[in-house]
Order: sequence, then structure tokens, then C-alpha cells
Amino acid sequence: MGKKNFPIRALIKRIGERKISFDKTVLRQHFRDRSFHKEHVPDAVVFPKDLNDVVNIILFAKEWKIPVTPWGGGSGLEGNSIPIRGGISLDMTRMNKIIHVYQKDFQVRVQPGISGEVLNRKLEKYNVCVPAFPGSADIATVGGMVATNAGGMYTLQYGVVGDWVLELTVVDGNGKVIKVGSRSFKSVAGYDLKHLFIGSEGTLGVICEIVFRVGHIPDGKRTGIISSSSERKLFELADTILAKLSPAALEFLDEEYGRLINTVQGRKVFPGPSLIVEFHGSKLESEEKNLVQLCKKVGALYHPWKNRNSQSIWQVRKSVRMSLQESFPQKGIMLGDVGMPRSFIPVFIKKMKAIGKKMGVKTAIFGHLGDGNFHAWSFYDLGNEKSFDRAKRCNEKLVSFVIANGGTCTAEHGVGIGKREFLKLEHGDTMDEFHKVKKLFDPMGILNPGKVI
Repeated sequence: MGKKNFPIRALIKRIGERKISFDKTVLRQHFRDRSFHKEHVPDAVVFPKDLNDVVNIILFAKEWKIPVTPWGGGSGLEGNSIPIRGGISLDMTRMNKIIHVYQKDFQVRVQPGISGEVLNRKLEKYNVCVPAFPGSADIATVGGMVATNAGGMYTLQYGVVGDWVLELTVVDGNGKVIKVGSRSFKSVAGYDLKHLFIGSEGTLGVICEIVFRVGHIPDGKRTGIISSSSERKLFELADTILAKLSPAALEFLDEEYGRLINTVQGRKVFPGPSLIVEFHGSKLESEEKNLVQLCKKVGALYHPWKNRNSQSIWQVRKSVRMSLQESFPQKGIMLGDVGMPRSFIPVFIKKMKAIGKKMGVKTAIFGHLGDGNFHAWSFYDLGNEKSFDRAKRCNEKLVSFVIANGGTCTAEHGVGIGKREFLKLEHGDTMDEFHKVKKLFDPMGILNPGKVI
């Protein structure tokens, strides 16, 4: 729906002027996420304050056949919240309250617009947290993280965000309020609709309330870097670490990714291909001591990370992309996100490097060794169509290779725009069922159209 046909007056009358913005600056704040996908400006940005507002907005959108794209922190990496059909960008950030903390039950009920970092900070006084939030939790809202079933470096110990969800209150494309799940930790009553909405990226319903279970804040944390000149030795060491120790996080960085971090940091943080390992709990000294012994056996070096410049290693690692884009504005990064059985990781990395070399595309690889979720970056020159196409083909070849070998096209970023074509390759036999589910909960096709399927 173009702006000429957009029912501005009817929307204002229905929702209220204070909850709507047509300001060009606000519209442009909602026209892209942090991916490389093309931006699209919405016709309006609407800021609901409660469940009733969301119901009214969805009913209005259904009546006028207007697309509605939920928006959280805008931190998506697959175009998940880009309003590619225009219409309403539904900004959920004013629904940001903690509704209730169930202390005795180790649960918290929240609205979707609060960021993961703010939620955990407010839970500190109870000595609890939701430990599965990813590194983007300073920006990402909890609603967005549930909608994409986000995961991060601590998935190895704590699982993904969806594993901590007990109950959801959702408004579907019919404007109907649906409660799925329950506050019981265990339930086998009926079909598991809760997990249908978790990871659905706002295509089946708008998440309006979440009940999370929470866990104790770890007694302590200890982080370090393991380096070796041999990637093969690092992978063998990682297998031994996972078999004999209990790390909360275990990351791999190839030499090129380490070099990029060194470049933006202006110091040699990573001497070559490396592992980042982190332990949580009360037995940190013994775990670290055992780790040092395992490293010595294979000739690897362990470097404890003792809050250098007050930065966590994760801040250093995740800052590289934004820093590179600021330092080299002419360069683009195509972000590859795949998942695979852990035993397949060395084959995947070898294949990625071979594809990049053959196609003349510079690559960098890093990922979560503990759960098999890896990220492969392909670089291209902005404004150079041939360079972009080479990077795109490189990514396509890699994802197809992973799917053909028992992996998945996305383990963290979601399907969004960029992985739709691979969903057919991965789930070809069940795509008809996906469409039937979409039709059931969103018969008019107004919820985040053009995403996932």
C-alpha cells in the first residue's frame, strides 16, 4: 500500500495521534535493521502501549489490508523487521514493563519491548537472570529475541532464549488474543503451540507478554583465549574440553577474523586461530588449572583475560563488524549464519575457505564451537554489483553445502528475507504445511509479509 492510499485519518481516529508517527526521521529509523538487505520505509510507525492497543492495530490492519511488521531493537541480521511491503512498523518499545516477578517460582512476566540487558539488570536484586540472552542483549528486545529464538555464546550451557520461555500472550492476524504455554515448568497438555510462535519472526502473531523462567546469577566467571598455529589441534582440543570440562562458552575464531579484531583494536589480541573459553560457577580455579594442562598436552597456549581495559572479551569480539564498517565504509559484509553437527565443523571451515579462494572472495569465520552454530563472512565492495554477486554466490554455495550435510540454513539470525530460498531446500517436503499454519493464524497475510515463507 503506497502512501497515497494509506488511511492516515482513519488510523489516527482508531489508535490516537500520540501513538503514531509519520515523521520522516522516525520512519527512516524503522526502514532497515543491521543486515545488508535493502531498506524499505514504512507508511507509519505505531507505538502501542498495551495489549488492547495491539489488538486494535491488528483489527484495523486486517480491515484495511495493511501490512504490519513488528519492530523491537532493530538489531536483526536477516532483514527480519524491515517493512518490505510498507504499511505499519509496529514499534513495541513502549511496552517495556516488568509486570510481575514470581520470586518463589523463579519466573518473571514481562512486556516484549524491554531489552535483555535492562531486564537482567533489574533482576539482579533477586540474584537471578535469564542467562541465554545473546551478545546483542544491550540492544535487542526480549520480544524480538523470542520471535527469532535468539541464541549466543552461552547456548552451550544455557540453551537458546526459547528454552527459557514458559508462557506467551500473542495477538494473531485475526486480532485474537492467544495464550500459549503455561507457568508450569512441565506440561504435556495438547499441542505445543508455544514453540510454534517462538522463532516465527512475527509472521504468525505479535508477542505481547512473556513469562520467562529465571536462574541464579553465576557465582563467578573466568574467560581466556587459547591459541595455536594449527586449527586441527584447536578442534581436537575443543573435543577434549567438551568431554572433560564444563565450559559455559567455547568459541572458535579463524586467523582472518582474529586479524580483523587486531586491526580495529590496534593491538594483537589474537595471535592466530584461537578459541575463547569461559567458565561459570564456583570451581573456576580448578577448571582453569585443568584447562591449562589440556593445552600443554597439545602445545596450545592459554592466555587468561583479566578485564583488559575493563572490556570483556565478548565486547572486543562483537565490536569488530561495526568498527570495520566505520573504518572501511566502502566495504560490505555478507553475514552467513549456519548450524551443523559439531563433528562436521572442520569440514565446513575447509570448504568455506576453498569456496572463497576459488571465487576470489575474502572470508572470515567464527562461531560457537559448543553448539555448531557458525558465522561465515564474505566481503564485497559496496556499489560493485559483480563483487556483491560473487559474495552472494559464495554464501549460497556454503549454505547449500551445509544443508546437504545435515545442517541448517540458520541457527541464530532467523530466516527473515535472506534465508527464504534455503528454507525450501531444507524443508521442501513440509513447505505446504508451513503455508497452512500461516493461513490459519494470519489469513489476510498482513503479519510481517515477505518473511520466512
